[in-house]
Amino acid sequence: MIGTFHFENPGLDASKLKSLDIKSAAVQKEIDNIIAAIVKFKPQRILVEYPYQDQSKLDQLYQDFLANKITAGLNEKSEVYQLGFKSGKVLGLSRIDAIDYRMNLTGTDSVMKVMVERKQDQLMHAIPEYIKNISGNFNNLVQSGASLTNILLAQNTQTYRDADLGFYTNLLTKAGAPNNFIGADVATQWYKRNIYMYSLIQKKLTPDDQKVMILLGASHIAALEVFFKLNPAYKIVELKDVINK
Repeated sequence: MIGTFHFENPGLDASKLKSLDIKSAAVQKEIDNIIAAIVKFKPQRILVEYPYQDQSKLDQLYQDFLANKITAGLNEKSEVYQLGFKSGKVLGLSRIDAIDYRMNLTGTDSVMKVMVERKQDQLMHAIPEYIKNISGNFNNLVQSGASLTNILLAQNTQTYRDADLGFYTNLLTKAGAPNNFIGADVATQWYKRNIYMYSLIQKKLTPDDQKVMILLGASHIAALEVFFKLNPAYKIVELKDVINK
């Protein structure tokens, strides 16, 4: 499992992140090294954050990539391209699997409204402060000159994942009066998206798929880790273990 930020546009994340030059020579060398470690692990299937209903479109993009054609419709800076496609090519995979179930989190404005009505000033401060801390930690890593590898390793720690899940379960669920569950509804929508992806993963894998690579946003990996730990059929392999090995 590899949790990432959005390579092509870190600003797409809920916490606004400063950009990292993915196509610079130094970062490309790092990506080559990460791919070399992935190839040694030998995953038989790669599953990525791309809408599952657009699998045929992803298939065409990947075939264009293999044929050295322009992959119009997929940003070459994206993690799907840089880690998913590139790893798949070296591994000789004929297909990259799309497993994202896109959902719009409806009700976020209402969450703020009910907090105002309930005069939950402390909670109103805690939510943006949490988001600020997440983006601040990332930006501090970038500004300090941290490598892409170290940034990814930081996003795949238990501390990061627990904090990520805590936002939805510990903060949003407090919003509103006892008979108002809008915060819990927003958290539920987010978990629904992740459990749908977990469902897609299980349905796509076959008994022959002994080793697989799952490439998703770090927040999604945080949720999927919980689901996989409850399933004795799977053993989680972390990015740090693959790199170190």
